[in-house]
Amino acid sequence: MPISRPDRLSLSLLRFYLVLALTVPALAFTISLLHNWYTSDSAPAVQLDHILAQAFTTTPAHNMRCIMSAQDECTDAIFIQLSADHWQHSNANPQQHYFEFAESASQRLLCQRQPDASLYCLRLQLADATSVNTKQRFSLLFYAALFIVFFIYAATLFKDAAVLRASALDEIRHGKLPAFRLSPKSYLAPLAKSLQNMTARISELTTFQTEIAETICHDIKTPVARMRFIAHQIENKGDSATAKQLTSNLKEIEENVNEYLLLAQNQYLAEALSYDAIKLEEFLLQLKQLFSLDNQITIDITIAKHVIVLANRRLLHRALANLISNAMRYAVAKIAIVVTMADGYCHISVHDDGQAAATKATAPRATETLHHSLGLSIVRRVCQQHSGHFNFTTSPLGGHTATLSLPQHK
Repeated sequence: MPISRPDRLSLSLLRFYLVLALTVPALAFTISLLHNWYTSDSAPAVQLDHILAQAFTTTPAHNMRCIMSAQDECTDAIFIQLSADHWQHSNANPQQHYFEFAESASQRLLCQRQPDASLYCLRLQLADATSVNTKQRFSLLFYAALFIVFFIYAATLFKDAAVLRASALDEIRHGKLPAFRLSPKSYLAPLAKSLQNMTARISELTTFQTEIAETICHDIKTPVARMRFIAHQIENKGDSATAKQLTSNLKEIEENVNEYLLLAQNQYLAEALSYDAIKLEEFLLQLKQLFSLDNQITIDITIAKHVIVLANRRLLHRALANLISNAMRYAVAKIAIVVTMADGYCHISVHDDGQAAATKATAPRATETLHHSLGLSIVRRVCQQHSGHFNFTTSPLGGHTATLSLPQHK
């Protein structure tokens, strides 16, 4: 059972929220680790032996160098000497060479063991842990607020984009021009408005095209009806062959008019079609007979026997008739219809010996425009309906080649 448009939109938003909900904590955790790493206090990598030896030999001032005892804790000194009796009662390993003692949350002693088992120490004043934690909390709050704002903005933007996408996919799939409706306050509202203007313009052009096509087709059908009456009078006068030929051409004109009208109304190939196994050689011979009645151009057919294609008979007739008619319009003396089998397709190529040199400098699309563009549009739609393709190139005969390719019948 297909999922409706609101359900698809909800699933898209749910996936977006899930990804964003996982991404934000991951980014916050990463930033927190980086912050802790950057602000962490580690013991300085210095040569304590040189620093302490220099301090104890050259610094006589008491506030710089002090010997810690039970009577004097050396609270103001930077360099401190601890006797063996004063520090060995601690948990420190007597065999260790360097030591680190924490006097308080903001003070440390970095010490070096001397040969007489005393310690020469350097007092370090650390940053206030409370201040560091406060800064960290404010940083985390700032990043959290930033992520929330980004989350809300990105979610709104994604929702609008999802609405535009769903509108385009669903409505175009059903043959409608999408409405692209968004809130006027949306960031994508100008884009939606431009798309609405574009679809409105397309709708106007389509309506105009249909009206013009209907007018032209009506204007053509009126003289065709009068010519049918003339053909009937000719038949009554005894010239049945001429009347039959005239009636056959009038019937073809009416079929073309109806096909073009369906194309202009965007209803061409909309109905369900039936497909038959068609013997292509016999089918092409009938077309050749039809086009050889009232012209002097030679039509040659090259085809292997027993070639069969699976196609709708009416549409295949219309497509090939358009190609042959198009070739006859520009041919000088010869048209060649060549059928080949390759790459899983049956290729039906219609060559003419018209003058292609005059259009060699033009783009391929411009070259096609010189021919029956509407007829070629119908051929392309027939190919599309039969899962085939269409190609328009220069012919070895000197004119052009139109190739209709249909899947081989198995």
